[in-house]
Amino acid sequence: MSTTTADLPLTNVPGAGPAFKPLSRHDVAAILGVSVRTIENWRREKRIPPSVEIGGRVYWHPEVFYAGLDATLRGTGVKTDYGTPAVNKPVRSANRAPASTGALDKSQKRSADAIAAMMNG
Repeated sequence: MSTTTADLPLTNVPGAGPAFKPLSRHDVAAILGVSVRTIENWRREKRIPPSVEIGGRVYWHPEVFYAGLDATLRGTGVKTDYGTPAVNKPVRSANRAPASTGALDKSQKRSADAIAAMMNG
């Protein structure tokens, strides 16, 4: 018989302070209004407060998560393990070619040539 956190009573443990329910990836996704996949991406990029893995599952302590979210929204910046700010980090799509290849310029020229050919033809 297994017991989940939902089955456990939220009572105070003597000397441990009030009990809390850790936040899961699904909880955090619901709070931020994004998908679980986005949460995983943001965890990898260290764009959200740090989490811990317990038994192969990912959790956030609610106080740590909300404090980090508060600092991010206020613009005070949450520091990551590497000392870089977690806010205002530029997002680069993995699906785009680097600008140095000239692929965008070539594509725009082909489009302009095609439009010109339709107008003249």
